[in-house]
Amino acid sequence: MWGVVGVAMVAAVIVWFEVPRQWKQRSWRDLSVFGVILVCASVLLSLESYQVKLPNPLAGIEWVLRSIGRMF
Repeated sequence: MWGVVGVAMVAAVIVWFEVPRQWKQRSWRDLSVFGVILVCASVLLSLESYQVKLPNPLAGIEWVLRSIGRMF
């Protein structure tokens, strides 16, 4: 529980510092990408704090590259 609270607090601090700057510059694309990445990272860190077994991303990359290698 405290891990999720910590992740939320860190995310809030990051938003506090980054969003006003991007808002003033009217960089909407950067702001939307920033939001998506921050939400994804926060969800993954929250799941990790609950000790949910997450898949290894390297296994997916290896599968894609082996599939491409078989084609050639």
